[in-house]
Amino acid sequence: MVKQRDISIDIVKFFAVFLIINSHADIMYPKYSSLATGGAIGDALFLFCSGYTLFWSGVKRFDNWYKRRISRIYPSVIACLGIAIIFGYEYINKLTYIKIGGG
Repeated sequence: MVKQRDISIDIVKFFAVFLIINSHADIMYPKYSSLATGGAIGDALFLFCSGYTLFWSGVKRFDNWYKRRISRIYPSVIACLGIAIIFGYEYINKLTYIKIGGG
């Protein structure tokens, strides 16, 4: 069975991301700061869409899903961390290592 992509969910996610980015762009609207709202609504919509697609994805085993997720996300996180360390954007000290390690 071929899984079909639901375009309506993609449209809602696009709208949610637009609201989130717009809420972070309040410096672009100095006189009209009320235009830079909707971040909380965008967060809620995006989390709803993520939960909806995860629920209907038909995940059989959580551990396999989690392993695929980690193998897809962590290489880019480690690469960005390496670039930040090489180019010196982050002062590396003991506290930073604790933050990077998750606590």
